Amino acid sequence: MDQRPLILFDGECNFCSRSVRFILRHERGPFFEFGRQQSPVGSKLLAARGLPAQPETMVVLDRHHIYTQSDGIIFILRQLRWPWSMIGNVMRLFPRPLRDSIYRFIARRRYALFGRAKDCPILPMATQHRFID
Repeated sequence: MDQRPLILFDGECNFCSRSVRFILRHERGPFFEFGRQQSPVGSKLLAARGLPAQPETMVVLDRHHIYTQSDGIIFILRQLRWPWSMIGNVMRLFPRPLRDSIYRFIARRRYALFGRAKDCPILPMATQHRFID
């Protein structure tokens, strides 16, 4: 793993996989690395930090910080190009309990709303080196 922040996402969730593609398109530069929570490496990283395997949240590991739920989304958005970075800054103005309750509402329904994939989608060759699996 490089020194870049690592996003661990649900590789079976279509919404999560689409979110990764969105991040790749809108980053200011190659900023993040990515990994599936279901992979051996992803599971090991989660366990080492006391997090459950396949939590209902994307997990962002940034050196000594762990960001989950809405804090993770805000961290990610703030690293993207405008207007997404501004949206991340605006989201910080709302209380965390409110942000997290909205996050959990969507997370609990993500498979029903967006479907479930048996395999992680194939990624563009130019970005495959940024995935830890």
